[in-house]
Amino acid sequence: MGKKNIWLIIFVLLSSLISCKKESIEVDDIDNGMLRVFEDFWYTVFTNYVFWDIDKTDWQEIRRSYHPKFRQLDITKVQDKKRAVSLFREMTKTLVDGHFSIRFKDLTLKDSLIFPLKDRKLSTQNFNYDYNAVAKNFLDPGYVFGFDNTGQNNFDPITAIVGTIDKKIIYFRCNRFDLYNSYSSTQANGVKHVIDAYVALIANKGEEVKAIIFDLRNNPGGRVTDFDFLLGHLTDSQVTWGFTKYNIFDEPLKYTPWLESKLKPKRSNPLNLSILSITNSGSQSLAESFVIILKSIPRTTVLGEKTFGATGPVADGNVLYGGSVNIRDFMTVEMSSASFKDWNGNIYEGKGIEPDIQISYDQSGTSMDNQIEEAIKFLKSKF
Repeated sequence: MGKKNIWLIIFVLLSSLISCKKESIEVDDIDNGMLRVFEDFWYTVFTNYVFWDIDKTDWQEIRRSYHPKFRQLDITKVQDKKRAVSLFREMTKTLVDGHFSIRFKDLTLKDSLIFPLKDRKLSTQNFNYDYNAVAKNFLDPGYVFGFDNTGQNNFDPITAIVGTIDKKIIYFRCNRFDLYNSYSSTQANGVKHVIDAYVALIANKGEEVKAIIFDLRNNPGGRVTDFDFLLGHLTDSQVTWGFTKYNIFDEPLKYTPWLESKLKPKRSNPLNLSILSITNSGSQSLAESFVIILKSIPRTTVLGEKTFGATGPVADGNVLYGGSVNIRDFMTVEMSSASFKDWNGNIYEGKGIEPDIQISYDQSGTSMDNQIEEAIKFLKSKF
């Protein structure tokens, strides 16, 4: 065989090897727009997701399975964009992150929200039930109700209510946690009056008041500034109630050390009240953190139904890895910025917090609000 033929064979073999290699590298040679969205999305989740140490989803297999499907889609075609939404929903359906969601910027997809954990919960919980109206029927005359609709962007107005039940039990409820900002606002709003009444009831409880109820049902969470602001009034000592750890950028499965989360006291003496929180599957995010903080304080009980299971905090994706991240002007992905465990080492992400006393809400109409009724009965048994 001549030298020319030998070099020809070598060239063909090398070309074949290079060609095989090209099929397995990360960057695909076809750019139809949608494939690039998929690749960016997959890599963003791969590097930013903080739960790979507990999540059983095989993200590498997800890429192998879905890459060929997105390769066939054209981002300029409406039907292909809708098909992409279905694929994104399929590939993320088992993720444990309770904050994980995808919103699409394309107007043709504006109603195509993907929220895996909520999709799994919808069949078991009514997230839109108004508990405020019913709760007022249990309160003594003189309760304080207020709202703040200033500076809330796209959110509903903040509502809050506080009062007593039979002069012996303080009852507090808000629709979400952003109370510190409302209270600190230079604009007048009703939330300020509720907070003043809440602090006064605890500070001047006298001998009659024996307990306090925090109604956290259907509370989606909010801002961490409300922790010390509200719950610091319940303790005279610093409380370590949990730990957070963060993902190290571009290094999946590598995390920071666990960092303590502490509640700062606002009292100089013990409170000595029985504390009870009422929860359901609509108790989410910081509302679940409230439950965990309360459980770290003595004489606390949780009654109702299991919480949502979104305990990892969320921050701006530009500040911490995770949070809210834009993918090629096509979609926005929200993820938890940190993993969380309570002071006992329990991780509730994707699972929720089990109540100490399981009481399902009675929607048959035979009870005014059986969960509040059972809460009152339980607390009075402690007097």
